[in-house]
Amino acid sequence: MSESPTLAPPRGAVGVGIDDFTYTPPGRTSPALSGLSLEIPPGERVLLTGASGSGKSTILKALSGLIPEDPPEGTAPSVPLPEPSPVPGVTLMVQNPVHSFVGATAGIDTAFGPENASVDPARMPEVVRDAHAAAAFSSPLEANPYHLSGGQQQRLSLAGLLATGSGAYALDEPLAMLDEETALAVRDAICAATKGLTLIVADHQVELWLDHVDRVIRIGEGGRILEDVSAQTWRSSGARSEETFATSHAFAKRPGDDSALIDLDVPATLEGRTLFAAPVHVELYPGELAALTGPSGIGKSTLIRHVLEETRESVGGGRRAAKKAPFRAAWLPQNPEKSFVARTVLEEVKMGAANPDDDEAARAWLEATGLAHLEEAGPFTLSGGEQRRLAFATALASGRDIIVLDEPTVGLDHDAFGAVVELIARALASGRAVLAATHDARLVHACDRVIPLEAAPGRTDLLESAERTPTSDPAPAPPIPRVPHPPRPIAADKLNPLTILGIAALAFIGAFGMHTLAPTLTGTLLTLALIPLAWRTPARLMARLAPIVLAALTIAWSAGILSGKPLGELATWQSAGVEGLRIFAMVGPGAVLLEGLDPTRFGQALAQRCRVPARFAAAMSSGLARLGHMFAEWSDIVITRRIRGIQQRNSFALYAGATFALLVSTLRGAEVQALAMDARGFANAQRRTWVHDARFTWHDAWGLGLGIILLAAPLIATLVA
Repeated sequence: MSESPTLAPPRGAVGVGIDDFTYTPPGRTSPALSGLSLEIPPGERVLLTGASGSGKSTILKALSGLIPEDPPEGTAPSVPLPEPSPVPGVTLMVQNPVHSFVGATAGIDTAFGPENASVDPARMPEVVRDAHAAAAFSSPLEANPYHLSGGQQQRLSLAGLLATGSGAYALDEPLAMLDEETALAVRDAICAATKGLTLIVADHQVELWLDHVDRVIRIGEGGRILEDVSAQTWRSSGARSEETFATSHAFAKRPGDDSALIDLDVPATLEGRTLFAAPVHVELYPGELAALTGPSGIGKSTLIRHVLEETRESVGGGRRAAKKAPFRAAWLPQNPEKSFVARTVLEEVKMGAANPDDDEAARAWLEATGLAHLEEAGPFTLSGGEQRRLAFATALASGRDIIVLDEPTVGLDHDAFGAVVELIARALASGRAVLAATHDARLVHACDRVIPLEAAPGRTDLLESAERTPTSDPAPAPPIPRVPHPPRPIAADKLNPLTILGIAALAFIGAFGMHTLAPTLTGTLLTLALIPLAWRTPARLMARLAPIVLAALTIAWSAGILSGKPLGELATWQSAGVEGLRIFAMVGPGAVLLEGLDPTRFGQALAQRCRVPARFAAAMSSGLARLGHMFAEWSDIVITRRIRGIQQRNSFALYAGATFALLVSTLRGAEVQALAMDARGFANAQRRTWVHDARFTWHDAWGLGLGIILLAAPLIATLVA
């Protein structure tokens, strides 16, 4: 590795600023920012803090040049808004790191910024590894970004920014959803990696940043600057410091003779994975608040889903009846957006409420959560903290005796936290029980019962280190290790993705010549012969072939039944078998070889060899990489709707509604992803380089020959027969 830094393009600290900036989000009538002016000199480290929904995220986008300024007052509405143009040297980390990923692997995702900066592909591996070391990212280069723990996802997102070589970084809630130890480790990595550069952080947790920033800016409603002082001045003013929630809370204590609402042992293995070191005993009584604690990614959300299923009401008898029984618990999911189904905030609270026709009761809950002024707003237009409070209001309005909260105080400022505490107190005083999975020490301190979770020995998905990168040491961490157990290499990995598609197309065309038994058997045997070329694991192979085999059997059975010939004759089923095997030989080669089709390499091959526009190729490959995450998200949406009791009895409406919600969520995620891509230089990239060279090699010549055999073999078999 060279001695000089390889994060490219190398730049020094740059100043950031906006002057008299006004911005009105689409769908809103009032501006989120109005006449805001802010100047940040090169190398200064600034913390933006303030109430939830005050506009901190919007300010970061404005400083990064990623949102258009409103046209001057008096300009005709028909004049289009100017296109956003990212400020050179400023990169933005969006609030949810999942929305920023564009690569199928951690290494490919980090290389996206250097590609936009036209870095020589030969230097890409070094640039990526140095960025990972600077961000203290310890997962393998081949890791799937969507399968990482929360802390590793934040580190990977940071590494993607560092690889751009930017002179200024804007980070939106970078420590959200992290336990305290992981949050401190990620913070130290950020401070060490951006030493000497400009840093703007939006966060409610002032105490975590106060010793690491030069300046604190408090934002009020509408993005107004209420205070702009040095960190030393802020530190000397104890009145503004956040207080720890005292033990003398108003939460009702449970009477000693109450029967438990929850009393169960949760197995250490859930959803096919051994998560915990031992079974977890969950016990909860009326009027009691209990906390599930543990490091980020340990499995708190998975455990919650198990508890929700196990606390259904008893209806009828047998397992089938239990599966259809209504849920006794209301749930606030980690991502509140997944539970939203209504057009307005008021309708959202009424949906699934104990009395859905009572507008006044719904408004009372909105008043209690501080959202009364937003009752006509769309749930998806709210800030992250506002969405969490709305989900809390819907859970309370359900009237159920158990309320399960997944990170209920994430993204909430001190005042909003106090409001949530009051809501919990009201629920407990009414005899309900509350189970909260949380990292918030203030909330844990107030609980009647704490249930700590310990990870199972040998878990490789929890890679957060107890040692934090010291901010005083600018030296990067050692290079990250390679994968200890890399995926089994296959011959298809050596083929150009376009060659793989070509083989599949030739096999598909060749299947049209299969009308008799001989050519059909030939095509089937050739398809089976491809399996050794693309067989990583039996489970993955079966996952690809099972739908095709099922389809082939279904078609063969249908062909035999509908043939009109006697079902007892061999010729009938021979003809039907030809139809089934034909389907297998038609799509089987593509399904087998797709194991070697990497989404990122495919997009880059299209851009390099087919001259597909870079934006389309990058968007397509990132979309393919997100497919697995989309399936998981769809499943989560279905679960949240079932638990809320929405469309409980109509499975078609449930799945159709969840699919539409997934579409909306995907479109919103794509919008944020496009913003994150532009934040890493994609919008201004004049000439991109590509981390993968999509040249054709002699392996592709062999692949093309194989495709020709798949095309010609049925015809040859017909002639021979």
